[in-house]
Amino acid sequence: MDSPQIEMLVDEALKNRPTATSAPMNLYIYEGRLICGSRAGMPREADFVAHTPPHQLANGFDEKEWMLMVEKVRQLAGKKTLVAGSAKPGVCSGLDNCPFRAEEYRRRFEERRSEKRVTWHRPIWFAESYGHSFIEGRMCDISSGGVGFECKADDKYPEHGEQIVTRFSIARYNDDNSFDTISFTRAGNVCRVDKNDISLRRIAVQFAKPLPFKPAEQMEKSSASRRLAGAVSS
Repeated sequence: MDSPQIEMLVDEALKNRPTATSAPMNLYIYEGRLICGSRAGMPREADFVAHTPPHQLANGFDEKEWMLMVEKVRQLAGKKTLVAGSAKPGVCSGLDNCPFRAEEYRRRFEERRSEKRVTWHRPIWFAESYGHSFIEGRMCDISSGGVGFECKADDKYPEHGEQIVTRFSIARYNDDNSFDTISFTRAGNVCRVDKNDISLRRIAVQFAKPLPFKPAEQMEKSSASRRLAGAVSS
């Protein structure tokens, strides 16, 4: 199956997820069906694909997270043909009877992608909870909804699904192109753990409470202001 087909199936599976529940949702493959549901509602034999936090289900996935999920589906499915199903057995739909056209799917896929992330290499500290000691890591990127960072691959690094607290600082630009460095403490859910090498882990955290501004928009406005100032002075 090619990427557009898999993306379509992922989108359909997310649409078919249970809505009358507050349980955490994940994406699974079970008996040829791609299903978004809770762990409690899945058979043990179901293959876990990815965690789908409420914030991402409501506001969308960024492009990297979306494509990582698509690639994981491709790897698990292999040469098998999948259909998009629901948490209720026997309810599924295939690509041939997909209820929307390709261009409509593309529009909805674009809407699902969330804001851009800003590369930001600064220290970050994380802990199990507010009452625990903080451990230092290194930020990689950030958006208003989450942060990615690297930390040592020891017995203290967070695992997928854990709730942790992060503490970090980021620049916020003013209208005059100056900026203030603002510190935040945010609780969040570990939605992905990647093995960068033997000694490092890449952690992705989805904030429970978003930042009050979008770092990418701030950076773009600042760059535009600098270009305009340069044009006027020349």
